[in-house]
Amino acid sequence: MFVYWGTNDCGKTHMKHYAQVNDKTYILWMPNEIRKIKTKTHINETTWADETVYITKYHNLNGFRKCSKIKSRIWEDPFLKVESAVTHNSSINPSVPIHKERWNRRGSTDWKSPTGIYSKEQIKKYTQKEYMDTLVYFDIVSLYNYPIRDGGICDPLTHDCLKDHYDEILEDVDIILWWGTFGSGPGTFDDWVLDDLEDVLRNSVNIIPVKSDHLDSAISKLDHFNNLRGLNLLEEYEKNKNSVFQYLDWFRQKYVDDTKDILTQRNIPYQMFDLDTGSYPDTFGWQVDVDRKFSHRGVSWKHENYERVVEIAKEYVSSRAL
Repeated sequence: MFVYWGTNDCGKTHMKHYAQVNDKTYILWMPNEIRKIKTKTHINETTWADETVYITKYHNLNGFRKCSKIKSRIWEDPFLKVESAVTHNSSINPSVPIHKERWNRRGSTDWKSPTGIYSKEQIKKYTQKEYMDTLVYFDIVSLYNYPIRDGGICDPLTHDCLKDHYDEILEDVDIILWWGTFGSGPGTFDDWVLDDLEDVLRNSVNIIPVKSDHLDSAISKLDHFNNLRGLNLLEEYEKNKNSVFQYLDWFRQKYVDDTKDILTQRNIPYQMFDLDTGSYPDTFGWQVDVDRKFSHRGVSWKHENYERVVEIAKEYVSSRAL
């Protein structure tokens, strides 16, 4: 089994698709949910695929629960469409984020279902255990699986919640993708996750991704600045250039160093993987390769702010002598 230690904008979307087209089972491990996904690809073309997807969600709703769904679909590559690619909350092209309505709804007393389908009473009813095998239950958990304190319906995962279920969760899994970081703050994992999985990790192939194309990496991270920091990139750069450069330092070096330290302290072996030059088939052994630019957001960068962001990225690369 592989464990992929990438954080935001470090190749997880590419790894998901790489596993998907090779019919591998992957886990998206999040603080509030473990999502296990297996894809059976019937036809794989360059821009689309005919596939069946098997999804299981492990979550904490009054204790450990799981729900599953099977869907058949013709999947189309969204990154080949400019109009789709720019729907993320970009600092370069600041369009409306896909999940804006959901995030604005958190903690609001004026609650409204984004689908216009489920009332509060229906959500309470259809999340009872007797409905766990229904698509309604799966749909509601998909929409509202975030902490109760934030207006959701589920609690964060805990050691006590998962301790008796690891064999089932990890059965036939080819790769784990962390959807969060280890440390402190929102969206982070607590140490109990590593405590529980230490032996599993020690016997897995742990991959730490890095980028040797520092300019491309800096532009991409700056593209995420608004989304991750909640600040306007260009305004923040004019006020406090160092804070922008420190933000880039975290991705380029601190996160990598912290991850190495975490694994070294627990005697967990790891290897580095260059997202720009490394061979996916040679490293992972899955022979259906994916274009290295598959999930790259560069299609959205031809915008009036693009040249200014490139200037900032170049200045950063020069200042760090990369």
